[in-house]
Amino acid sequence: MFAEHTEVIADAMKGAANESRTGRLWINYLEQVSLLRLFIRAERTGDWDLHLYCVSRMIPFFHAAGHLPTQSQPDYTCTK
Repeated sequence: MFAEHTEVIADAMKGAANESRTGRLWINYLEQVSLLRLFIRAERTGDWDLHLYCVSRMIPFFHAAGHLPTQSQPDYTCTK
C-alpha cells in the first residue's frame, strides 16, 4: 500500500515538473532538501555508505555552483 502511494506521489511530481518551470524548480528544491536531510542523517549516525551515496549525488550540484577544484588540482571522486 505504501509503495502505491509513493508511486502516485512520484507521478504527480513528474507531472508538475513537466508542466511548468516553477514546478520543475520546486521539485528540484525538494530533491535537494531531501538529499541534505539524508546527508545529515548519515553524518549523525556514522553511516559511511549513506555518506558516500549523498556526496556522490551532491557532486553535480557543487560542480554547477563552481565549488569543485579546477582541472589543475587533484581529482576527488567517490568510489566504494
